[in-house]
Amino acid sequence: MHDDIEAIRKLFDRYTELWVQHEMREWGELFTEDCDFITHRGVWWRSREENVRGHKDVPGSVLAQKKNYSQTVVDIQPLTPGVMLVHTEWAWPDHVLPGAAVSEDRRGSHHCGSRATLGAVVDPSGTEHTTQRAR
Repeated sequence: MHDDIEAIRKLFDRYTELWVQHEMREWGELFTEDCDFITHRGVWWRSREENVRGHKDVPGSVLAQKKNYSQTVVDIQPLTPGVMLVHTEWAWPDHVLPGAAVSEDRRGSHHCGSRATLGAVVDPSGTEHTTQRAR
C-alpha cells in the first residue's frame, strides 16, 4: 500500500511538471483513453483526445503564466487494490485571462481516481475559487 501511495505522489508531481511546461501530449499520456476531465470553467471533455486537444488550445499570454502554477496532493484514499481516490489542491496566483483587466489568485482542487500500477489518472474533476484584484 505504501508503495502505491508513493507512486501516486510521484505521478502527480509529474502531472504538475508537465502541466507547467505545457507538454500536453506527454501530460495526456497520464490519462486513460476514456477519461473524463471537467475543467475549472465547467467544460467536460470525455476522452484523452478531447482533454489534450482542449488543453493545447491556450493563448500565449496564459502559457507565460504557467510558471506560477502549483499543485499539492492533500489526501489519498484506497478504493480497491491498486486504485486510489486522490485529492489535490492547486494554486495559480496572479492569473490574467486574455483581455481581462484584473488578475486573479486562482485556486481549486482536483478529485481523481488513479491506478498506481498503470501510472494513470482516471476521471479528474475539480472546483475553483478565485480572488480578483486590479492590475
